Amino acid sequence: MFLLQSIFFSNDFLTSSIALNFAVLGHCYSPWIKFKGGRGLATAAGGSLLLSPIIAIIWLISWFIIKKIVETFILLILEQL
Repeated sequence: MFLLQSIFFSNDFLTSSIALNFAVLGHCYSPWIKFKGGRGLATAAGGSLLLSPIIAIIWLISWFIIKKIVETFILLILEQL
């Protein structure tokens, strides 16, 4: 058993990344709500914060930048109406 585990799960980061991907998929497509979708964003953010905090920080900064750009475009469109 240990030999198979060391062969398939030798890289700890890879194992954690695969587990995080399945956790996010499980939150996005839950069988209890007929695979219609859920909330996987918080799961992905928390998992990436644990795996690699720099990725979570870059993700947060890019989210704020994109949010400001979208808000600006929405306000410009609404002013033209």
